[in-house]
Amino acid sequence: MPLAEVVDLCSVLRLNDWTLHVCMAARGKKIKLSYTPMGGPPETRNSGDVDNQPYIWFVEYITPNDAYHHGVQELLMTKRTPYQSMIIGDTGAYGRALFLDGKIQIAEGDEAFYHEPLVHPPILLNRSAKSILILGGADGGAAREALRWKSVERVVVVDIDRDVVEGCRTHLPRIADGAFEDSRCKIVIEDALDFIDEGTESFDVILCDLTDPMENSPSLSLFTKEFFQKVFNRLSTDGVMSIQGGPLSLVESPTLFSKNCLYSFFSI
Repeated sequence: MPLAEVVDLCSVLRLNDWTLHVCMAARGKKIKLSYTPMGGPPETRNSGDVDNQPYIWFVEYITPNDAYHHGVQELLMTKRTPYQSMIIGDTGAYGRALFLDGKIQIAEGDEAFYHEPLVHPPILLNRSAKSILILGGADGGAAREALRWKSVERVVVVDIDRDVVEGCRTHLPRIADGAFEDSRCKIVIEDALDFIDEGTESFDVILCDLTDPMENSPSLSLFTKEFFQKVFNRLSTDGVMSIQGGPLSLVESPTLFSKNCLYSFFSI
């Protein structure tokens, strides 16, 4: 990887407290360059044979003492959007993956384990769903699963970040699998809160396919009682809402939103 690409990547990540490890060739010798965007200067050290190692390691801290390491074989896209930092890369074993603000969001190899339980149980509960609203869902996986149902006539995907939508269409097309080209599917680039506030159309199923409610996250305002009340008002008579709620461990996520927010408006 040319040094210029490393510098560009580091500028994308500079607003995030991540640790980035880059394996690169320098003066004919293979070294490992370790770079911490919010920390001190880069350092180098011998790393042995790195021919089969990932070029980049993302270290995603779950607690101060626990972390996930994601190895990336190839960078496909890096960008700082108006809302978040975005990286799409090839992780090897799990295929191409999307990272937003330093956290892995989805990977080709196992995304079905997320999208299928998010989408199919609420449609089954509704029994005759015709209209589906997806808040978030830039990768198209939720839309793909919703469109498998013959009863579904309309799917509306509302995402705030055009760059993420376009990045996924370009570099992660296997996840959407043509869903965004389906005549029944409409993409709306808009803040989901504004869409819920300003519209009047009701939906049989509303799927909240959002990023985790972290500080400074564009989805933070979508995990409140006020928002759930508005979602409830946009459901049809037998409407069902499904939401990904982030980590279930209070150790991993002390700010885990309480399900009491949902109890106030929905039968759980």
